[in-house]
Amino acid sequence: MKIFKHRCKLGDIIYSLPVIKHMGGGVLYLDPDSPHFPNQHDIWVERFQWLIPLLRRQPYIEHVKVWEGEPYEVDLDDYMKTTHLTKGDRVSIVDNHFIAQGFEPVPYNPWLHACGMSRLNATIVANSNNHHDPELDWRKYIKGNELFVGTEKEADEFADRCEHRLRNIVCENALQLAEIIKGAEIFMGNQSLPLAIALGLGKRCLVEETPLYPNCIMGNYVKL
Repeated sequence: MKIFKHRCKLGDIIYSLPVIKHMGGGVLYLDPDSPHFPNQHDIWVERFQWLIPLLRRQPYIEHVKVWEGEPYEVDLDDYMKTTHLTKGDRVSIVDNHFIAQGFEPVPYNPWLHACGMSRLNATIVANSNNHHDPELDWRKYIKGNELFVGTEKEADEFADRCEHRLRNIVCENALQLAEIIKGAEIFMGNQSLPLAIALGLGKRCLVEETPLYPNCIMGNYVKL
């Protein structure tokens, strides 16, 4: 069992789980202080608390908590020293976590566990406020049986983009989000935590790629 630490970026934490599993699992500390998000300690503590119920469900995570200076062995933030965030990078964030720890990327099966709701006769849509394709016309993909998962602000902004207001589900935590996504037929969205969860669950995904940073992509997806 090893002790891992990761900073911020909720989706990237999800993308780090395959290498944690590959290394035999262990304890995961979540560091709320990052040079990329200065003076946001309390904000990230709150976000981590929202994520932790899903992380605790994973059988290869022995324990997870917000980091308070405890010793650790594996700095998962080393993925930032790879090609990650290089313009046009086609290496997935999962693979960059493997490369950063000195491993060749390996084929990975779905790595997330969630009980899931009853099968939903709906497509789940998530669309955060970044990583957009300015040429994508979302109106072509909205058929009327979709459910949106996100904040009310995100739902409002997506309604402006696609000229259609979807029913929005605001989740209590990331575990509830994963259960909803697992029950859906298809997931549609952009680079975001919900996309990371959908890919981790092995769902079929239709993805809005940003032209600059498409490296969230791996596995079972179709580009919108």
